[in-house]
Amino acid sequence: MDAYLKIVLKDENCFNAIAKAIFNKADADKSKFIDPQEFRKLMVDITAEYNLPTPTDEEIRTTMEKVDLDKNGTIEYEEFKEFVRALFTEVAYHNSKK
Repeated sequence: MDAYLKIVLKDENCFNAIAKAIFNKADADKSKFIDPQEFRKLMVDITAEYNLPTPTDEEIRTTMEKVDLDKNGTIEYEEFKEFVRALFTEVAYHNSKK
C-alpha cells in the first residue's frame, strides 16, 4: 500500500482522479460539498476499512475544522483534495519508516 500511495502522489492525474472519486462517494447528496454528517460517515467508514479505532465526535469535529479552510462549515473539493494528499502522504511515508 505504501508503494502504491507514493506512486499515486507522484502522478497528479491519478491522484486527482482518486481524490475526486472519494469526494463524490462521500458527497452523498451530490451538493458539491461534504457536510458534517457526510464527513462523519466518511471518517467512520475509513477507520472501519483499515481496522482503526472509530474516531470520537470531537476528533471528527476537530478534523473537519482543520480541513474546512474557508470556515464555512462544509468541505469543498479543493479543501478535500489537500486533506486526501496529507492523509496519503502520512500513510505512505510514516508507514515506510516502521
